[in-house]
Amino acid sequence: MRTLTAGLFASIDGVVESPNLFQFDSFDPELGALMGAMIDEVDTAVLGRAGYEEWSQYWPSAPADDPFGAFINPIEKFVASTTLTGDLGWNATLIEATSRASSPTSSGPTAAASRSSRASRSPGSCCSPASSTSSR
Repeated sequence: MRTLTAGLFASIDGVVESPNLFQFDSFDPELGALMGAMIDEVDTAVLGRAGYEEWSQYWPSAPADDPFGAFINPIEKFVASTTLTGDLGWNATLIEATSRASSPTSSGPTAAASRSSRASRSPGSCCSPASSTSSR
């Protein structure tokens, strides 16, 4: 089993949705260095359907010198969705839902992990395109 750790941008009142609307005025070199250190440990990401659909349209064709694109494009991704089907591409694997009636526990991959099982961050927490919409 692997450890799943989420690193989120949250407003003072606890809002995690749409960090692009509030976090950039407080983003400084120290926060950038901390994020870079976290990202360096991540080798797998978990995304929801909305985040996957948005990111998979933007990041694969992002500028080659974009540091987040260089991070997110090659890593393994698991996508939680009840509506997506088939091959997702972009190094992504669909987490298939199981019926609780037929299986009381899930045996599929449901976590993201760091290379060393230390801190990792949620891909939905930052670094989406400036035109980002909220994820559900």
